[in-house]
Amino acid sequence: MWISFWFEGNLAWGLIESISDWKRIKNAYKDTGMELLSARRFDGTESPYFGFALECRGKETLGEFAKKNGMEI
Repeated sequence: MWISFWFEGNLAWGLIESISDWKRIKNAYKDTGMELLSARRFDGTESPYFGFALECRGKETLGEFAKKNGMEI
């Protein structure tokens, strides 16, 4: 099962609608040492939106969202 979400980062961003889209994001960050699953949710929208920007300060991380929804990322 896959639930689409928006990812916002300096190196890559966009609507993540599939594992292929997620791999594109992971590839952009592979040499940065950043833990993508620690990206926080932006609570200002109903649609899932995660990132590292200042507005992304929600309680839920991308990793928690993925686990809760059975997404293997």
